[in-house]
Amino acid sequence: MAIETQNTQLSVLDQLKLKYDELNAKIKLQGLSKTVFDTIASDAQKIQDKLNELFAKKGVLTQSDINDAYAILQEQQRKELADNVAANKKKFIIFGVVIVVAIVGFIVYKKIKK
Repeated sequence: MAIETQNTQLSVLDQLKLKYDELNAKIKLQGLSKTVFDTIASDAQKIQDKLNELFAKKGVLTQSDINDAYAILQEQQRKELADNVAANKKKFIIFGVVIVVAIVGFIVYKKIKK
């Protein structure tokens, strides 16, 4: 009796396709600045080039090919994390400024009230 297990882990090709689709969806958004658009388009092109290279091998992938594909995915993930950190830092600074202004406003209000 053999127990069949289903591998639910995405292959590197599937992961590249998902990332490519995600970047293309971002490209279709309105209101992107030229630099953001160019960066996303460049990243999508890198992924598309890698997918074309892997598909040209018709299923015979070496470990080096897989490592290269994962390196591209990791680079994309690092960029996204860096963008998230920058956005969160900006939100934290704005929140801090609002708190400081509120405290100063409250102190001034109390002094005027006396």
